[in-house]
Amino acid sequence: MLIREGTIMKKPSLGKLSLSSKGARYHFAVGIMLTSVIPALIIASFLMNEPWRKNLGLPAFILVGACTALLVILGYAILRRYPAAIARLQTCLENVTRGDMPDTVKLEHAGTDIGSIEISLNRILSELKGRIRSINEEKDHLETALCQGQKLKVMGTMAAGIVHEISTPVQFVGDNMLFISKASQDILKLGDMYMGVLNSSQAGGELSGKTDEVEAMQKKLDLPFLRKEMSEAIQQSREGLEQVALIVRAMHDFVYMGTESGKTPTDINETIDHAVTLARNKWKYVAEMKLALDQELPLISCHRGDITQILVNLIANAADAISDANKDDSQQTGTITVKSCRENNCIQVRITDTGTGIPEEVKPKVFEQFFTTKVAGRGSGQGLAITRSLITKKHKGTIEFDTEIGKGTTFTVSIPIEPGQQG
Repeated sequence: MLIREGTIMKKPSLGKLSLSSKGARYHFAVGIMLTSVIPALIIASFLMNEPWRKNLGLPAFILVGACTALLVILGYAILRRYPAAIARLQTCLENVTRGDMPDTVKLEHAGTDIGSIEISLNRILSELKGRIRSINEEKDHLETALCQGQKLKVMGTMAAGIVHEISTPVQFVGDNMLFISKASQDILKLGDMYMGVLNSSQAGGELSGKTDEVEAMQKKLDLPFLRKEMSEAIQQSREGLEQVALIVRAMHDFVYMGTESGKTPTDINETIDHAVTLARNKWKYVAEMKLALDQELPLISCHRGDITQILVNLIANAADAISDANKDDSQQTGTITVKSCRENNCIQVRITDTGTGIPEEVKPKVFEQFFTTKVAGRGSGQGLAITRSLITKKHKGTIEFDTEIGKGTTFTVSIPIEPGQQG
């Protein structure tokens, strides 16, 4: 329940409060009887004694009527304030049950029993607000811990894939370096033989035997082949190292950027690249990845690690949906399309899959904590709940989805562009 503090309860009008319910009218009538009518009858019976009636010179019915009217008016003047105070108290309690916490309650009966109730109620409200603040702070800490735990879980799930994505390029870089090293030694050996021929030529020595050795060595090495293969090996090694560097940067953003307290200017397209890289082992066996990124987008102020986590979750879910759709044909693959664009004053990222779609009865529960349609061990039901929390609470954005059974689903993440970052 959302608790809003600092709300000042409006003073209700007496016209709306006085005797508006059957119970209030009943208690008010009883109060009039106890404070006015019965005392009036007692006083009137006393005044109807012969000496008093003669002294006053008034008929009995006038004495009774006058006493009754006087005390009824006095009782009404006193008692009419109590229903108003009770109604204010009732309004305050109703507001509290709705989560609308007033700063103070004014019952306007200082020095009376109701005034004591007002003091006690305000003290209770003050203590309650303090406890609510403490609970909300603890809730925020728990949400942060849950988010970090889910991030570590994602990293653990993807660890084997990330290791594979790193080890593969590192392995062929190592193989290429071994080939280049051996080829370089042979080329240097051929160079030494050329230097020997050159020195013999300058000294006027015999060259025929040495030139034959050089030609044999040159034919053995196949220099055109080495030139082509060494060039390709160097290019492949550069690409492999760039791939490793990209994975390391993506892991750094995912793990460490989320611990920063403030937002940083972020290139959303670069963040998408990092998320696609981190989730690569999740989607590469079941889907083709298509990127449609608007290169004219401005930098956006956000928590970069959180945005990476959001995109990794959505891409992983898209891969799972495609896997479920093609479970009867393991050779069949789907498509995941990630698009970035600008809509009005927001940056949008749309992730579309060709998976199973979301059933109608599941739609209302998609973002509920711990709700999942996946088999045990495959999903915890936290990914989309945390995703929505990160988007709506930390970035003041929105997340929506459009789905069609048998066709697929599109999740749209919208993050507002802050003033000064319009681009």
